[in-house]
Amino acid sequence: MKTRILLAAPAVLLGCSACGFKGPLYLPPRNGTVVTHPAPAAPPAAEHKPVAKKPGSGAAR
Repeated sequence: MKTRILLAAPAVLLGCSACGFKGPLYLPPRNGTVVTHPAPAAPPAAEHKPVAKKPGSGAAR
């Protein structure tokens, strides 16, 4: 029974501390304005060019 408590206590504490927000909790104003910003555009992906292998450079089996 003590083993279960010793294992459960850290799990409960870890679960309670999982929230990343700091400071007091508050409710926003009832008629408040919600402001959202679009995410920044992702940079274009670089094209992958396959490299030709030289004969005889492969791993021996």
